[in-house]
Amino acid sequence: MWVILPLVLAACGDGGPPAIAQDLNLGIGTSQRWPARLSQQFPTGTPQSKVISTLQSQGFTVDQGKRTAKLKWSEGVCDHSLEAAWEVDAEGNITDIDGEHWPACL
Repeated sequence: MWVILPLVLAACGDGGPPAIAQDLNLGIGTSQRWPARLSQQFPTGTPQSKVISTLQSQGFTVDQGKRTAKLKWSEGVCDHSLEAAWEVDAEGNITDIDGEHWPACL
């Protein structure tokens, strides 16, 4: 059994967090790190097109109509979900951006 367990855990992972969140050490109790990173990467006035292209290039599924982006991945026995949501002005620039991180571990 102890030989099989590492193989099962390795098979459960699918690449880890996206580059934008790579150094955040996301886990239980770290949910405020993701919204802070979004605000840092995409301050007020950033073109919406930059948010969309950056997040899509890192594997997020973007819904332009709802102005949201979502990504899920697994690391060992933990599943993670990252979401971003934003508002834009008449010129298509960011006026507000926020996010959620949900870890779930066995």
